[in-house]
Amino acid sequence: MPIVHITTSLTHDQISDDFIRDTAKMVAAQVGKAEWRVVVHVDAGQRLYMGGSFDPFLLFEISDIDTLEQEDDREKYTKAFFDFLSQKLPVKYDRIEVIFHRLPANEVGQKGTLRSNLVV
Repeated sequence: MPIVHITTSLTHDQISDDFIRDTAKMVAAQVGKAEWRVVVHVDAGQRLYMGGSFDPFLLFEISDIDTLEQEDDREKYTKAFFDFLSQKLPVKYDRIEVIFHRLPANEVGQKGTLRSNLVV
């Protein structure tokens, strides 16, 4: 269940429902999980200061169980995420940051129990 949290200084009007759907599809394809398992949460209109500037900025955080373990995979995902975001939104490549959060299954709750107790 990949969870994507996007924090950006772009306005709500600049983040369309299509962008959110496309993000879910792209993430699902990258990490090899079904699209229905991807959660995308967007915090638009945030006041973000980075590198001495208030220019448009985007922080892309992704959390998941099992798919973010390998550095080679994270490198591949990073490139795909940067390319996708810089093509779909008016944010320059150097104003995007990606953070990976690897989640142990015993620290995620689903369906009233820990994810580690569920058979997938």
